[in-house]
Amino acid sequence: MDKSLDPDLPTLRTEHSSWQTESRGKIIVLPSYPNAFIGRTRHIQAIGELLKEEDKRLITLLGPGGIGKTRLSVTIGKTLKTAFEHGVCFVPLDAVTDHEQVPLYIVQGLGLKGRQKGLWIPEILDFLQEKEFLLILDNLEQILESASFIDQIIRNCPGVKILATSRETLDLSYEIEYPLDGLNRPNPRIYPDPQGLLVFDAIDLFVQKARAARPDFQLTRENSRTVVEICQELEGLPLPIELAAARIKLFSPELILEELQQSTNLLRTRSKDVISRHQTIRNTVKWSYDLLNAEEKELFQQLALFRSGFTLTAIESVCSHHDALEVVELFINKSLIVKGEEIAGIQRFRMLKVIRDFGLEQLADNPNRSDYNANFTAFFLDFLEEGNLKYEDAEQSKWIALVGAEYENLIATLEWLVGNRPEQAGRLGVMFWRFHLNRGFLREGLDMIETLLKLHLAEKKTNAQLLEGAGVIAQNLGNYLDAKDYLKRCLDLWRELRDKTEITKALNNLGWVEWRLGNYDQSISYSENAIALSGELGDLQAKAKSLNNLAWTYMSQGLFEQKEELQRQILEIHSTAGDEKGIAFAKTNLGWALLETGKITEAETLLEESVELYKKLQHQQLLTFTYAIKAFCLYEQQKPEEARELLEKYCLVHFERIGDVWGIALCLDKLGDIYREVGNYADARSAFQKSLAIHRSTHSKYGAARSSLGLSRLQWADGEFAEAGRTLNTSLTLAAEMGANQLLAEGHFEWGKRHLNNSSHQIAL
Repeated sequence: MDKSLDPDLPTLRTEHSSWQTESRGKIIVLPSYPNAFIGRTRHIQAIGELLKEEDKRLITLLGPGGIGKTRLSVTIGKTLKTAFEHGVCFVPLDAVTDHEQVPLYIVQGLGLKGRQKGLWIPEILDFLQEKEFLLILDNLEQILESASFIDQIIRNCPGVKILATSRETLDLSYEIEYPLDGLNRPNPRIYPDPQGLLVFDAIDLFVQKARAARPDFQLTRENSRTVVEICQELEGLPLPIELAAARIKLFSPELILEELQQSTNLLRTRSKDVISRHQTIRNTVKWSYDLLNAEEKELFQQLALFRSGFTLTAIESVCSHHDALEVVELFINKSLIVKGEEIAGIQRFRMLKVIRDFGLEQLADNPNRSDYNANFTAFFLDFLEEGNLKYEDAEQSKWIALVGAEYENLIATLEWLVGNRPEQAGRLGVMFWRFHLNRGFLREGLDMIETLLKLHLAEKKTNAQLLEGAGVIAQNLGNYLDAKDYLKRCLDLWRELRDKTEITKALNNLGWVEWRLGNYDQSISYSENAIALSGELGDLQAKAKSLNNLAWTYMSQGLFEQKEELQRQILEIHSTAGDEKGIAFAKTNLGWALLETGKITEAETLLEESVELYKKLQHQQLLTFTYAIKAFCLYEQQKPEEARELLEKYCLVHFERIGDVWGIALCLDKLGDIYREVGNYADARSAFQKSLAIHRSTHSKYGAARSSLGLSRLQWADGEFAEAGRTLNTSLTLAAEMGANQLLAEGHFEWGKRHLNNSSHQIAL
């Protein structure tokens, strides 16, 4: 074949071109690369199988710049060299700006003469007409008009298959669209040991590129979590991962991650063998952005406002005067947005972070940005107001899932409102804090409310509602004295506003905090006042919360049968109202009461039902609490190892992440008992001492009495008789102050047992 070329023809710009003519006229024209291709095994196999099917003639690899379309197409070509009788030819088209030049580049790639422009297409068709051939056309997005020529090849050359790469579809009826997403990567919260991480393509790529920059780089227990977070931050995109890994020469993984969370400016290279549009991630995105018209650029900038993706409904509201479906199709076809998850039956879409960052950069200079932000925040205020009405009805699980999907968008809304419309920011905070509580985002929720309270909002009702949220969340964090202060201020405002419904709620919340502090008389007083008010209002849900306070007080006093009776009443009220969260909490509490009276089988059933409800509601804190009570069941069934594993590997992990110190102490006390019984006195001592420290720091008298009793048992078992007596005395004193009869009974039983069995030892009482 004549491979001589006219000197005026363009030079084929492959990074490392490889020409090979085999016997019987077989042609292999594929780039070669100095490094191995990593990952995409599933895609290589799937696309290879598609290309072997007779009716699959045109497959387009779709995805944003930097996702690895070119390398994947070349790798597929190499695996299929023997599958096509007459060969494989890779044609790079990234330098082409005029679609009429595409045939010329194919002529050059195939090694044809290509002497006259008007004869390029006939020459290609004549050459390929009787051949079984794979033609790889790379980077078609800026010359989509060439689709008509591609159509001619498909229709006139029955043995030819075309594998195209593009950021945009070709819109041919027989085109098979094959969208690419990021490389597979582990969950940042749950992953195996460092060596086990290398099975994930994104991690493997990072490590190999990091070693190229710094040969002594190793994945260790100390840096592996950060590397996982880097790959997650970059959403598995190969080019950004390569650029980030190259920075290992100068920075630690921790510094790289910190920089990436601020901007993508770190993602650049000066390597001379990298094409200019891939030398920075910004250039890669700009390449696609520059192909948009003015109206499309405006839409692109508006979509960049969405931090956590969007729905069709959101687009219709935020991008006014545009058909949402058309907008989605437009940008998906251009690989500027991707299809996300379907949540609660609603399809979501999103921008990759590197693309969104570029969009925000463009939006910063847009004179309409204030209007766009106003539209954005108005939509999410309306969204949250609608959902807040459903928080305690049968649709609450759906609402919680939808708010979870919009979480980062709601945070963006809040940030803008704080700086521009503070009263509306307060409204949003009032509706938003319950979600933080539900999902266990306690510190974030309290920080949000405290920020809003510092704005000194004019609306008393808003301030009262924010104080309620601060009190409830602070209580869940173990900040009982702060919670009490917030809730008293909340109660004062509601009394000033004469709102009996909200007064009832505030009394219930104060009753719960006083129970946590061990102030049972005050807890009962608040709860009984709330019961009286809820009776006036006919509010059974409020009454159920008051009864719950009383039930927990009964439990602390050892009145388990009375607690069981109240919890059954509470369960009936919540079941009638269809309040799934209330039902789940009542079942957990009833299960615990039944466990204390030896009704383990019924307790297990209720706890399992509660677990399923909490999973549905995505309420991590109460789900973890329920699992802790399940561990108590295992302990009572003489299964200490199973109980220990559940407490250590699940409950403690989640309580610590959430910041629920009461839950942490609850687990530690039971673990202390388990360790003591198996003779592991060191771990038992540590568990009881940590638990006791938590209870003292939170001013929980009941908790301190319980931990002291456990520690005393451990000290006695370890031969520290005098110290055990003093610790037991502390427990009994606290229990007596509170009227915690169950703890008093346990403590006196412990004293009597020691006195009878060890009369020779002096017991310090």
